[in-house]
Amino acid sequence: MSVRRVAVVLALVSALVPVGSAQAQQQPVELVDARTEYSSTFANPDGSRTLMLHTGPVHVRDGSGWRPVDLTLRMVASGRIEPVAHPRALSLGGAGSTELARMMDGAARVSRQWPTPLPAPVLAGNRATYPEARPGRDLVVTVTRNGFAQRLVPSGGGVGVPMAGNGVDWSSGSDLVAEPVSVSLGPVLDTYVQSNILTAPMGDQPDVRVGTFDGAIVARSFLGWQLAGLRGKQVRRAELELWNWHSWSCQPRGWQVWETGVADGKTAWSLQPAWLRQVAGSTKTLGYSANCPDSTVGVELTGLVREWAGGGAVLGGLGLRAADEGDVFAWKKWSASEGAEGHPPRLEVTYQEG
Repeated sequence: MSVRRVAVVLALVSALVPVGSAQAQQQPVELVDARTEYSSTFANPDGSRTLMLHTGPVHVRDGSGWRPVDLTLRMVASGRIEPVAHPRALSLGGAGSTELARMMDGAARVSRQWPTPLPAPVLAGNRATYPEARPGRDLVVTVTRNGFAQRLVPSGGGVGVPMAGNGVDWSSGSDLVAEPVSVSLGPVLDTYVQSNILTAPMGDQPDVRVGTFDGAIVARSFLGWQLAGLRGKQVRRAELELWNWHSWSCQPRGWQVWETGVADGKTAWSLQPAWLRQVAGSTKTLGYSANCPDSTVGVELTGLVREWAGGGAVLGGLGLRAADEGDVFAWKKWSASEGAEGHPPRLEVTYQEG
């Protein structure tokens, strides 16, 4: 059972919290100094520990250590717009700026321009709306864990007009704004591939998906895990947890979990990692209606993760696919690391020190 669902987490300063602290509280205690960009570790009352690995950043390092990612936008002293805590140091343009966005990841730098001075944005959570950024259009920028996504909407709200992959706003026939739909930095640890999108990588999208929505086009997904923290550990239990926010119906349909090669920024339908072996399966289906609302679905992967830990693997790859790729009732979407729901895929591993 998920530590997040059964425990009120108490954050302590030291990673060397004695087991007695967890026993005294009778609940898991986070080892804050053990945080990484992609993981959290908890001491359990029975002496074991639980490592939560994510496919997207969950912490940001600053001068005082690691703190949770917080995508809430606010204006800073320079007049630019920045999230409270972003792993890629993302900054959006304020009123009068022509630099729409900039961010960095190590030595990598990205800067995106806008062809005219930006209007003052309206901020709401992780979204900045620039009214009349183009005549009759508002520019909406949504901040994600690894970057941002943008779209044009009719002024005052309405259906969005995403910009095409080469930056052209096809709805108006204009090629004045050379911006993609989304921009991200950092490793690609979750992505989907789709049979009608042969060569374009989809690692900057907000979901991972399986199955078919029309009986012909097929989607599969890949998840990657940074496993250094498990090397040599005695794994007691491991569970993959996914936030299921869309399904074709409430009817249970099978989906499979495979061990695969590790996906990267070039992964596409025509360039998939190797599908090595099926390791688990499930029929859990949520995200359709009030009778099966959005929520977490889990599948046990203890055997595979135990092999990874014992073999000293640095990276582990998983593939997701529908059991019947021609059945529209098997169509499902789960949140990816770039999803607005704030539930990146998670691998929860309980272990004893080796």
